[in-house]
Amino acid sequence: PSPIPPAPPPRPPRPPPPFTQLYDRTKSPPPSAPPLGADKFSRLLYKELDEDTAAILAQNAEATGWLAVSSRVSESIQGFPDTTLFEGAWLQSESCDDKRHVVLGQLAENSTQEARANCIYCTKQTARELFYRNTECERVSTEEDELIMPTDFLPRCLVALVAAESERDLFDQMLANGRRLTDPARFNVSFVTATHVPDAEINYKVASIHTAISMLLQAQYAADLVGQESLDALFAAEQALETKKTQVDLFERTVKGLSQYVDRKAGEPTPADFLARLADMKAEQQALQDNLDRLRAEAQADCTPSLENTCGRALFAAPDPWTAANGEACIGKSTHEAFPGAFCARWNSVNNVDAAEAEEAHELLVRLSSPITS
Repeated sequence: PSPIPPAPPPRPPRPPPPFTQLYDRTKSPPPSAPPLGADKFSRLLYKELDEDTAAILAQNAEATGWLAVSSRVSESIQGFPDTTLFEGAWLQSESCDDKRHVVLGQLAENSTQEARANCIYCTKQTARELFYRNTECERVSTEEDELIMPTDFLPRCLVALVAAESERDLFDQMLANGRRLTDPARFNVSFVTATHVPDAEINYKVASIHTAISMLLQAQYAADLVGQESLDALFAAEQALETKKTQVDLFERTVKGLSQYVDRKAGEPTPADFLARLADMKAEQQALQDNLDRLRAEAQADCTPSLENTCGRALFAAPDPWTAANGEACIGKSTHEAFPGAFCARWNSVNNVDAAEAEEAHELLVRLSSPITS
């Protein structure tokens, strides 16, 4: 057979087509990310919360809504203190597409104070401030981890104000400080869930009031619990000493009234026996007094009550708001709910504060209600 002819050489690769066939060089190149804003209005960043709401409802089977009660900015995944990047944050009831509820410099251009040009204007009915650190715009504001008035709407958008002068300036600062650009900022928002009866909508305004009452009761009771074990021990020591004093006084009067000349049968205690028992009882009284003095000294050393320093209250003066006087749990104990009837409010007077005399009203509202004890 004739030999097989050799294979033809491989074809050279085709040259790439001219660039003009792939892309119109007269147009700007397509950006891989939106351009960074360079004006002050780019300081406002927005995050839709629909996915977060869906996750909350999925994790809480009976929940049909949620209300925010506090917030903080967590460190980045890398460990960078992201809280330094933000000047404020707000929640609003509408989608992030609606930017009327939290705006920057709303009154600035016509204001005689130049500092107001960088102030946030928040629509109170549809937005709730989480924190705001510009004291020139708002002297008193909630800080991170402080309780806010719970939102009276379902939050749909988180609005954050960066501390930098613009989005571009934030980018440059993060690069300069070594903050990884791909790590998202993480806002940790504490919330409570809300439920409603079938075929009805949540009344967020009522739920907000009940939540605020619950948070106040929890905060007050937490303050009451400070040193409560020591205070209860102190109260028990006072009661034991008073009981022992009564016993000693009664026994001593009885011993002094006994006749020294009564014939006693064999085995009956003698006056000397009674005096010995009285001495033992007085020694017990002195031991209780020493213990009480020690507990009082320790309580004074552990906590000095003041307007800034809460020392708590004893259990008899500060019972659990969700536990009845007979020890039974109220219906809202497991969830700390505060709608009427869910917690056990106790009023130690037949008069309400308006019907009480001035001294009694002061007793009801100030001394017995204050977490500060003397």
